[in-house]
Amino acid sequence: MRLKKNLIQCLCCNDIIESVYTHDYKTCRCGAVSIDGGLEYPKRSFPSGAPEEWFKELSDYEA
Repeated sequence: MRLKKNLIQCLCCNDIIESVYTHDYKTCRCGAVSIDGGLEYPKRSFPSGAPEEWFKELSDYEA
């Protein structure tokens, strides 16, 4: 599978953030979650706890 879009939605501030190229590190406006990796790798950063507590996955893949 190949990553077509690398994006998430922060469940604290509802920002939708997207990483479009490698090392394109983005953080939502409240600072709770971050995304990185562009289309090379999907990396998420968030406080401790389960990911589904902090962000909603919105990435898109193709076969």
